[in-house]
Amino acid sequence: MRRLSLLPMLLVLVSCGTDDLAAPALPDVPSLESSRAAKAPRFVATKEIEIALRSLAAELQATYGERRASPVRADWMAGPGGLVKGNTVLFADVGNKQLGIEWVPGDPRRQGRHNVTYGVVPTAPDGLTPDQVMAAADRAMATWATQTCSMGLDIVKTSFADPTVDILHVGWDDLPPPVLGVTIPFAFIDETGAFTDIDRDGAVDYAFAAIVYSSNYAWAIDGNIDVESIFLHEAGHGLGQAHFGSLFQTLSNGFYHFAPLAVMNAGYTGPLQRLLGTDKAGHCALFASWPSR
Repeated sequence: MRRLSLLPMLLVLVSCGTDDLAAPALPDVPSLESSRAAKAPRFVATKEIEIALRSLAAELQATYGERRASPVRADWMAGPGGLVKGNTVLFADVGNKQLGIEWVPGDPRRQGRHNVTYGVVPTAPDGLTPDQVMAAADRAMATWATQTCSMGLDIVKTSFADPTVDILHVGWDDLPPPVLGVTIPFAFIDETGAFTDIDRDGAVDYAFAAIVYSSNYAWAIDGNIDVESIFLHEAGHGLGQAHFGSLFQTLSNGFYHFAPLAVMNAGYTGPLQRLLGTDKAGHCALFASWPSR
């Protein structure tokens, strides 16, 4: 498995009481059918998750250390059986749709490109082939690329071995449950080690993103733990979006509650291969004026 950059300041899901969550915006839906993850421990302390993701970031830094960049944070999606508090599984993460890390069109440190590139390491979890995985990743990236508000942005596939690739789908690793997938975004730093903002837009400059998926789930194509759906979510982080919305599951009846439902929800509830309103709004805020901003 290939990997990338320094120790991040981690963003982890914070448990809160259900009274703090907004009312569901959509009807409740039943939980996923059982998966391999359901047999794993339902709860891993956030400190353990933080340690695991710091270790992952260090490995990635060692691999991609030739770039003058440092990880900014780690955004992870919780799988089924997330963080339990009483009768509730919490995936609450009400964000502002943006990471605060943005791609700079024409950035000389990215060879002056006005596009964003991605690569997919040809690996696959048990039961799938690399071709199936790569096809799912391509579909997910095309979903972001074909949004009408960002037609000035080209999202271009390149070799996973390209040392200048912007978004790299690294592959699968033994991530602690309930982590289903994680994106570690790296921002450019100057000679003092400070993050840069060369276009002075208030966001640090995106250098590249490494995306890793958990091998502790039973992955499928158009199935319960759907490759394309999770790729779509993690690619959203790679493009600059943060988590959005409140999401929780009531254990007594197995139903999920959304406020609102979005690809960029912090927890996974089932296949979702299309962008919804808040997903599109976040993407448009980042790229509607690309590359003229």
